[in-house]
Amino acid sequence: MSANGMRTEATQRGFTLIELVTIMILLGILAVVALPHFNLTDFAAARFRDEALSGLRYAQKAASSHRRLVCASLAERRIDFAIAATSSTTTCTGTTPLPLPANGQAQVSTSDSAVSLSATSGTLPATLFFRPDGTIDEGGAWINRTLSINGLTITLTGETGLVQ
Repeated sequence: MSANGMRTEATQRGFTLIELVTIMILLGILAVVALPHFNLTDFAAARFRDEALSGLRYAQKAASSHRRLVCASLAERRIDFAIAATSSTTTCTGTTPLPLPANGQAQVSTSDSAVSLSATSGTLPATLFFRPDGTIDEGGAWINRTLSINGLTITLTGETGLVQ
């Protein structure tokens, strides 16, 4: 009760049902208008580029650390990685899938149908050889190759083994 003897209502906190429904309707309209403007292909391309870049760097590191040849078979929507069974192997024949350190499964990068890998220098399909000395070649000659995934690039420098 107040000083004048009249009852006062407690201060209400929170939102009314009308306010909540209004916000839900506005969010629905915003979603209908905004979602078509999101290009999900860009997200898929970024994911595939990051996955491919990580896989290529891992292949280079695995070749050096295991002192074995690691092969990366590049195709339009897939990169397969394999490691030689012995240190004397010089070709991709007789290799086994390169296992991931976390779970032992084969290291493979794949893309959605809307995302594709292309070579701005060189051609696809191609096989890259990651040598134990840290270099990258395509069967004898060092490569300097740029790969493109929907405009996002990966650069390989064969002589130094740089993957960026």
